[in-house]
Amino acid sequence: MKTVLIASIATLSATAACIKPGNFGNNSGGGSKMVSVKMKMPTKIGDKDITGKMDGYSLSIKKTSGDCVFTDVDRIEKVAAGDVKIDASLKQGCDYSLLLSFGKSSADGKKLDQIFLTSDAHDNKPQSPTQIKKDELQGKTAITVKACVSVTDLGAKELGVNASACPSVADDSTETTIDPVIAQPSAIFKLTKPVAPSISGSNLLLVGGEISAVATANRYCAVAIETKFMGTAFKRVMLDDAVIEVKPGDKKTIDKTIDIKEITNAGPNNVSEVKIFEFCQDTKPSATVTALSMIDACTAANNCLAIKP
Repeated sequence: MKTVLIASIATLSATAACIKPGNFGNNSGGGSKMVSVKMKMPTKIGDKDITGKMDGYSLSIKKTSGDCVFTDVDRIEKVAAGDVKIDASLKQGCDYSLLLSFGKSSADGKKLDQIFLTSDAHDNKPQSPTQIKKDELQGKTAITVKACVSVTDLGAKELGVNASACPSVADDSTETTIDPVIAQPSAIFKLTKPVAPSISGSNLLLVGGEISAVATANRYCAVAIETKFMGTAFKRVMLDDAVIEVKPGDKKTIDKTIDIKEITNAGPNNVSEVKIFEFCQDTKPSATVTALSMIDACTAANNCLAIKP
């Protein structure tokens, strides 16, 4: 999932003051004030200390429009410690697109051999660059930019974290402690037509409902419907026994029948709640994985997602 990476940006009074020799080439000209961007290497994800587990980053900043003279930044650097500052520079009067990645650097420091956090495309997720507009920079002494990076499949494995747990990284000029921000994942499906429960003899009919995919990329999902009765009795049924390959815009109709006598003797009119929830992943599971096993796993891990209007 994604994490908010907070970078503090301060406008400097002199063009040359924020340029370090050899960093970015010639960014002079155009009469625009220079803006300094400072960030830190992440050292914590949720409760997990990841200090020293990443020793490199890549930073790409490209001008997308505007009249300022700016040389695009395309940097990969190997660092020696987790709190190393990442400095870059922008010019007022232009719009920018920023991509950021963290991971394990090659021996020569010229590339990232392993990428653990990134806003670039990965694991069937599209690129999600941060857009910085010139209006945000103009006439300001300081602004805050929110850049989103997400944990890669490799990062979740190598760092020993859940993909929904996210670090927060901040400019070193802040005096307060920056606490990690935990991103809240959102469901792939949305309930576009509510289920209409009805009773037929001892059967509960769950019909007329519809869920629609709001994902921007293909996902593989299991969807369950859980009906609760007065007391503790409940019944769980799968929308489909097989894992569903979900494409953006896909719609699924809910049409299920539950024999209440299999669950409770309390009677068919004691239904207290009907819930619909999902568990989705980016990669196609093996043929032995069923929708029920995915739902059982997310129930045990307490990370199933409710499907709501």
